[in-house]
Amino acid sequence: MSRRRNTLRITLASAAVAGVVLAPVSSAFASSHTPAAASAKPSAARTAKAHKDFPPVPSGKCVYKKSLSIGAGASADLYNTTGGPQVFLMTTDERGRPEVFGHLDRKHPSLPKDAGIIAKIVNAGSAQPKFVFQTQGGPGSHPETVPFRKLPKGCVAVHHVK
Repeated sequence: MSRRRNTLRITLASAAVAGVVLAPVSSAFASSHTPAAASAKPSAARTAKAHKDFPPVPSGKCVYKKSLSIGAGASADLYNTTGGPQVFLMTTDERGRPEVFGHLDRKHPSLPKDAGIIAKIVNAGSAQPKFVFQTQGGPGSHPETVPFRKLPKGCVAVHHVK
């Protein structure tokens, strides 16, 4: 097993245990559907530990954000921007702060197969991209699919891939 895959599995297992312990406060992390520019609270991805391998979090009037729990103590911030969809995958560090462990976009729409979880953007070059994920379950279980929010009125996506 690769070192990266092993690290991801340990991180997700630790996060799952933390999720069980913190279950009573899970309602505080319900999914939100707000434009990123209108959000008064900084996004988890924005406040997460900086990592040199990940781009900055999108912001501005032509960005829509959706946050959701993807199971196993992990969460995802979905951004639809004029440059295409992006996903920041996060867990929490030992102090409870968000920590980005993955980033998806048009150029890199999926985690590697050996990542230990399924996380990918389908139809990344279209006007209706979707986020597909599966963090738990065995044979026969099915991934979940979440559509990205449409861009705000007046914003046009550029560089659609056909």
